[in-house]
Amino acid sequence: MQFRSSLLLLGFASYALANFWVFSAEFVHHHFHGYHFFNCDEVNHVTYYNDPGDVSGNKKGVRVKGSNSDPEELEANVYAVHFTYYKDRGYKIYDLQGNEHGFCQRVEGVTFQCGYYYDQSMLHCNSDYTADDINDPDNWGPP
Repeated sequence: MQFRSSLLLLGFASYALANFWVFSAEFVHHHFHGYHFFNCDEVNHVTYYNDPGDVSGNKKGVRVKGSNSDPEELEANVYAVHFTYYKDRGYKIYDLQGNEHGFCQRVEGVTFQCGYYYDQSMLHCNSDYTADDINDPDNWGPP
């Protein structure tokens, strides 16, 4: 496993209790493109979510508006939470009731590669949501 970074990551203000990364994932041999969330302590305990285009109601997945390198919105209806990141609202994360749950910073240039995995960083978030809230323990690993 190898992490490479072409930029210096500065300390983030401690907004909330936890932090997590959002990566855009490619599985070369599975022809899959999707997203995963983790913190550095749980790199092997992640769930990979696809982008079905609509993640409203009980439809699980991650919807991205804009590009992966500069998302305008990222809506995640995942394991235990449903939230949306908005670039135009100060890079903040909101739940379905409009309550603020943290913020994200766009981070490019961090890649994660291990075996068939090739992932590109999208966001680093500080939130009261944790990777455990996002990752389904019954579905760890590649699709």
